[in-house]
Amino acid sequence: MKAGILRHSVTIQNYTKTTGTMGQVIENWTDVATRRAQVTPLKGRESNDKVGEYTIQYFKVIMRYEPNLISTDRRLKYGDLVLDIDAPVNVAGRNVMMEVYASVTTRN
Repeated sequence: MKAGILRHSVTIQNYTKTTGTMGQVIENWTDVATRRAQVTPLKGRESNDKVGEYTIQYFKVIMRYEPNLISTDRRLKYGDLVLDIDAPVNVAGRNVMMEVYASVTTRN
């Protein structure tokens, strides 16, 4: 993989739940690592449900292979966007590069 294509910076975040001093549940996303990546928008669509209209944008994120770092229970932060990880793929099974398919849902 040529390093020059990894021109974007993404932060991998992990979801955590803790209990506060008053017994309340505190939900938080914490930064795990920051990596270089190539972020490419793929497509978008608009739809609606009982709550209202929403837009979904899909992205492909290419990064170096790190299987223990990327999973569907984590998310990526790219600038102001928060990308939900839909599917991490080990390209050609070679343990060199990952294609991470992700999406952003925005309520209109």
